[in-house]
Amino acid sequence: RGSMGTGDGRRCECCGREFACAARRAEHERTVAGERPFACEEAGCTARFARSDFLARHVLHSHRAHLHRFRCEPCGLACPTRPKLAIHL
Repeated sequence: RGSMGTGDGRRCECCGREFACAARRAEHERTVAGERPFACEEAGCTARFARSDFLARHVLHSHRAHLHRFRCEPCGLACPTRPKLAIHL
């Protein structure tokens, strides 16, 4: 790979930061601009994200209850990890 140039679409127009590829720059610019084109499709959820991987993480952690093995005894809340349950408690 060569060095990053400035004329190949890899520099953010907002802050001047350079990226290894134009796709990473586009993700960064969506975040800076507040764009959130990736919407959660679960019923009743209004969450939106600038990046598809953030949406995927949200769906996994928020809507896949069968993966939430750690349960709060008093209220029944299910969490995916023991540390998340500890935060709740």
